[in-house]
Amino acid sequence: MVRKVQTKAIIRPSRPERHSGKVTGHAEEARRIASYALYRSSGLWKTTIALIVARTLLKDYWKDFTLEMNASDERGIDVIREKIKVFASHVDRRAGIPFRIVLLDEADSLTHDSQTALRRIMEEFSSGTRFILTANYASGIIVPIQSRCAVFRFVRIPKEDAVSHLEMICQKEKVKYEIKAIEHIYELSAGDMRQAINQLQAAASLGSVDESNVKRIVGVSKRSSVKEMVQHAVKGEFRKQESSWLNCFQSMGYLREICSGTFMKMLHR
Repeated sequence: MVRKVQTKAIIRPSRPERHSGKVTGHAEEARRIASYALYRSSGLWKTTIALIVARTLLKDYWKDFTLEMNASDERGIDVIREKIKVFASHVDRRAGIPFRIVLLDEADSLTHDSQTALRRIMEEFSSGTRFILTANYASGIIVPIQSRCAVFRFVRIPKEDAVSHLEMICQKEKVKYEIKAIEHIYELSAGDMRQAINQLQAAASLGSVDESNVKRIVGVSKRSSVKEMVQHAVKGEFRKQESSWLNCFQSMGYLREICSGTFMKMLHR
């Protein structure tokens, strides 16, 4: 399910009226922009939008003229010099393609030296190469690189759009679902569509997307269990609190991180 949805999303995002038209409708304007920097937390389809830009500008030749790399896997300065510089320096004017595109995912994972080397390459090969950088945090990219890019900050996908898209997936995959369960998935994913789709698939594998299965696959602890732990902690009954804690993520099968997060939220209330 996820593979099919992600593949289709590259061509048609879940919000085509808000994104695709703006990207594909201004191809000539995009040609005049040196590079892009797209940032915000994961699951917002920054890479998908970057691929749409590459396909729109380079058309049928986009695979030949696009270098896609993940900086979290290849973050050293040697990779920048050997891969990116070699790709950017190659000149090929066939079919009237105006430039090459370097798509660098998670650019904020690059070391400072690597980013400095990248900045030099961006300067040297600006006439024939465009760069599209994606990042979770803009602060992780050095200012000289940011100043050479048109910077776009992505926002969380609104609940209405996300729920509608998840419903569409269920309908196309012929999966039984409850609207409240889908809304629950959205709340748990906090707008991260990649995570939401993964959770949707996991719940569907249990038979249907209902609230019971959603709670099972994400490991949401029962509020009563967490409330009991909080009460023991406040009273100073730490052995009982520890016993409840262990029961929460062992006997009940809940994730330690989920129990911890819920515990802290209730403790601060």
